[in-house]
Amino acid sequence: MKLFFLAIILCTASSAIAALLGEERDWEFIQSVGGIEIGEPMFINDNWQLPIKCNVSGLKAITVKPTTLNSGLVWADTEVRFKDTEIHISIETALTGMSSKTASCGPAELGKLKSGVYIIKYLSPDMSTNYIGEVNIGL
Repeated sequence: MKLFFLAIILCTASSAIAALLGEERDWEFIQSVGGIEIGEPMFINDNWQLPIKCNVSGLKAITVKPTTLNSGLVWADTEVRFKDTEIHISIETALTGMSSKTASCGPAELGKLKSGVYIIKYLSPDMSTNYIGEVNIGL
């Protein structure tokens, strides 16, 4: 019985720590808070940035009507992974108060890229992807 309660405490602590440090969100979460949209890439300080329009609070419709409200979450990070000419982005959230950030998502830091057309997809933790759009880098 003691082991059972210890396991529950450890699982709860593990989930709480993950929420504090940042939790990568899936496509369903992004859609539930109003969707996601990309802007035109910007070349700033010798690096490319991709503006991201998304609000994890669920208070703003970006591409779809929000179905979830999250007063306790803020944007923590926009993760970026590259696969050939595809750019995969993921949004991480954290608990309010653990960060000075807001619910509005920040840009994807792309770094130095070759000129070309890139396909932007959302990457969920289960590695499934959803198409967001295409951008021209340096063209």
